[in-house]
Amino acid sequence: MTLPVNILTLSAPSAGELDSLIESYKVYLREEGGRLNLADVAYSASRSSAHLHPHRLAVVGKSCLDVANNLEKLRFERDVVVKDGNVPKICFLFSGNGSSFHRMGQTLYETMPHYKRELEKSADIMRRECPELSFHDALFGEDESLMENPVYDALTHEVTNYIVSNLWTHWGIKPDCVLGHSLGEYAAAPACGIHSPEDTLKICFSMFEAGGLWPPGRMAVVMADEKTLENLIAQCQALTKATPGSWISLAGTNSQVQHVVAGAPSTIANFLDLCKNNAVKAVQLPLRVAYHSQGVDPMVETVRASSDTLTYNPPNCAYISCLTGKVVVMTSGSISRLSSECGFADKIEKGYWPRHIREPFQFSEACRTAYDDCGARVFLEMGGQPIISALVMQNADELAWKEPINCLQSMRKGKDDLEVMLDSLAKLYVMGYPVNWTNFYQDFDVHQVSIPGGVVANGHHVVLAPLPENEMTEEAFWTSLNQAGCQESRCDVILRYVFQVMRRVLKSDEFDLDPSQEFRASGIDSLLAIQMKTHLQKVLGSQVVFGFNDLIECYTPQQLAQKLHQLIYTVANKNEEKEEVKRLVRADSVLWDHIKPSPTSQPVPLDQIKSVLVTGATGNLAPHLVAELAKRPQIEKIYCLVREGRDTSAQERLEKHLKAEGIWDKIPTTCQVIAVKGNIVDEFLGMEKGEYEKLADQVNAVINCAVTSNHLATYKEEDLKYGGVRAVNVIGVQRVLEFCALKRTKWVFHASTFLALWGKKDYHYYRMPEEWPIEFVNDLDKFPNFGYSISKIIADQLVHQATQRGIPCKAFRFVKIGGETETGRQKVMQNHFFLKFLHYIVGGVMPSIDVPLQIMPVDTCAQISLRVFFDERACPSDIYNVITPYAVNELDLVNMVEEFGPQLKILSQLSRIVEKFGEDGARQKWLEMSASGPLARVVKELDTTLGENWWENPSSAFKNENVMEFIRSQFGGEMRVVPYEEYVKCLVAHGEDSLIYHWIDFYTSEDSVFNLADKGEMPLQPSWNKNQTYFMRWGKIEMLYPNLRDMIEHPWETLRRDIHYTIDNAKDIFRNRYHKQ
Repeated sequence: MTLPVNILTLSAPSAGELDSLIESYKVYLREEGGRLNLADVAYSASRSSAHLHPHRLAVVGKSCLDVANNLEKLRFERDVVVKDGNVPKICFLFSGNGSSFHRMGQTLYETMPHYKRELEKSADIMRRECPELSFHDALFGEDESLMENPVYDALTHEVTNYIVSNLWTHWGIKPDCVLGHSLGEYAAAPACGIHSPEDTLKICFSMFEAGGLWPPGRMAVVMADEKTLENLIAQCQALTKATPGSWISLAGTNSQVQHVVAGAPSTIANFLDLCKNNAVKAVQLPLRVAYHSQGVDPMVETVRASSDTLTYNPPNCAYISCLTGKVVVMTSGSISRLSSECGFADKIEKGYWPRHIREPFQFSEACRTAYDDCGARVFLEMGGQPIISALVMQNADELAWKEPINCLQSMRKGKDDLEVMLDSLAKLYVMGYPVNWTNFYQDFDVHQVSIPGGVVANGHHVVLAPLPENEMTEEAFWTSLNQAGCQESRCDVILRYVFQVMRRVLKSDEFDLDPSQEFRASGIDSLLAIQMKTHLQKVLGSQVVFGFNDLIECYTPQQLAQKLHQLIYTVANKNEEKEEVKRLVRADSVLWDHIKPSPTSQPVPLDQIKSVLVTGATGNLAPHLVAELAKRPQIEKIYCLVREGRDTSAQERLEKHLKAEGIWDKIPTTCQVIAVKGNIVDEFLGMEKGEYEKLADQVNAVINCAVTSNHLATYKEEDLKYGGVRAVNVIGVQRVLEFCALKRTKWVFHASTFLALWGKKDYHYYRMPEEWPIEFVNDLDKFPNFGYSISKIIADQLVHQATQRGIPCKAFRFVKIGGETETGRQKVMQNHFFLKFLHYIVGGVMPSIDVPLQIMPVDTCAQISLRVFFDERACPSDIYNVITPYAVNELDLVNMVEEFGPQLKILSQLSRIVEKFGEDGARQKWLEMSASGPLARVVKELDTTLGENWWENPSSAFKNENVMEFIRSQFGGEMRVVPYEEYVKCLVAHGEDSLIYHWIDFYTSEDSVFNLADKGEMPLQPSWNKNQTYFMRWGKIEMLYPNLRDMIEHPWETLRRDIHYTIDNAKDIFRNRYHKQ
């Protein structure tokens, strides 16, 4: 058999090595994909011993190209590093009735032999015990109505839940605890070994035998707290008490604000009307049996008789009862180790199952037990729909769980079952769970092949012949390279030259010729690596740009040879690449012809805007614009275009983000904030056409803040679905303007950036330009291929063209955006420019580049720009600079080293070791080993003065002047301002200890903005240097509001508050710094 979908697993000792491995696989899969069997590649990767490494990535795909593209997409989403023996505890979730559907698990049945074998075992039991049942017909047959029968619903649900859990266990993923919601316990019991699958099916058979006794019943979910629900039930009972056969009762608790009721059909109908009249949301479940209530009384004794015949075994993991919400103990007292560590409140014994089907369940308490008592941090759902995962997340919010959790799914209706499971398996692998790859591949025809970073077929690394006595000249290098007949031979030539360069910089012939041996093992440190880069760049010449990042990402000579081969043969003709960029820029700089508003359509007056569409609402600036919009009495609805998360809806993702920003709870009830599932780069903004046109008819204005700000990206063709700088910043703007011209003409708020201010070099600017961008395509030879800036310049041009066609647009160029004014809160690890400032202070060194320091709080940016947007006096087709009216130079940062340097140095260093302090004796052992170091001396001083828990609130610790005086004596020092070239060497030498390590190419490439600024070649630099105060004048906004500068704080105040926020939250911010950049 062959696998239709595959999972590729990669692992490496460090983030840099993993990035290098990813690049190797991308090239390998794209170049060799036509002849490769993806299953063979994935199988070979799974057999590598590299799975012992902590830095991991796993991707799922149906083809080599698919996997290569997913590697590109996911490489920057890694934020987990596996620690030895620290895999999170996992809880298997088994959903209750209502999650089953016709043909559930069919893809797994057809593609995974183990799944099919287990399902056939259950089917055989059913055929033997109840010949009249037609299990296959119900689950996979043509008659979907069979699944409406409660018996088939219960049987297919129990069997599928259990077999999915069995498949996970077969793959090596074993639960630490199990939790079944309602009837999901029938699958949880065999999953942890309490009953055999055959015994559990007996309960379902007993229900089938009592089927004729079932009275009609219904169930409903109610979104209300306990007290409100009690009042509603009492009202309903009072209203229906005269109706024969009327009854209603509580069937279970899902969370503090979600409960389940059961009752007679007519009573539930009346109850739903009552909820509607009281503005309480309630939904009837698609069930015809009133479980967990008097509605199942006729079958209780049948279930009791059946359960008395079952065999009760000790569980192999903690079993959490949904009946009581507690971990259960066996009647014999034989329990698992994990069960013994948790609190007990019930027993699995003969009377358990009759109580279980009759009494209300306690799922909310069960969630608390899983988290608090069993320590579960990963919840893996077995059922056909991820219904229970959503309830777990809801309980996590309501119960204020301090540590984050992960909820994963096994199936989802409408999705490929195998693809869903492999996506979850990929996440579990990255977390460190030991996958049994032998079991995974045992039923498939796969073969081991040579893979990047692996070994060749005979199991030995390739070892080259000794170097010749005479060195290879540059001419001989290119001659040998041109004569090589294939890629393997060319890489061999390059590898020999790499060894030659190593010999030069080491000034020795005594090093191992193994191409897979790491450079550091051969004595190549970061400074010698710079020398290697200089030698290699010399032989490559000006046509091939070999950046520091290209070298640093290569950890072995073999990786370096492959990288050089890639650069030589894919970027050999730089002129051709520049012409391609010019062609692309020319084409993209023209607004699509059909974007023209109707001549009869006029935008509403600004003071009559009631409905607004906001893009980029889960970004940085847009949430604060939403907050400011909601304050305006005229605004009734704010629609937010949001992409669905992997496990969350668009609305859930929006609410979670706005809550994290402290905005959601401040939105007045008079304004609705509604998530619209979509994507700015897709046709119809990713919506259905009908929904798109309906929204276009309702919205009066669009606030466009969607942006991709990848400062390392070049401007090039790219797959739109991955959302690169061209996709979001250019094509996305075209889509927004297209929407604004449809139906009624809409106002446009366009967020731009000061980085789009590339001026002509031969033009003298007296102050910061405040006009629409110049036509710059013919000057591209003089511009760096700085994809972000180019994309934003093009976007500004498109908006300008839209104004010329009759779409009213106001564009705003923002400076560096800082944290909010109250707390300084921001996403530190995603703010490259702020990280740069932190790096200067922590490292005590910065380049001597004369550039303005422009930073403004995010909420101030929102307030000012919206004030201008709604001002009728402000021209409806203009661009405005939102800048600080202060002439401040980045070089003035030297004054902050004494104030913040010691604290930030300590916190950034402690972040690497402080998590180990929780282990027994680890803190004292570290202090003894590092007693002579300044960091250990400071920790001892803080421990003595403030107690060992000072790390929980470091800002308070640093308010102690005596402590600070001691800290300055250990970590004090002045900021060194050095030439840019020397700064780059320091940056490279810091390696992964640098906060901005991942942006090293942004600083080191020949045409980076920093290199241009260092050489004084930035077009606006002469004007800035000549008269800083005049250059920073506000211009248009200052003319509208002469006193507005009073609300703009000095950049130093903004920066100080943002740094204080970093110090206050250092434990979380610095903990995963290398993986969140």
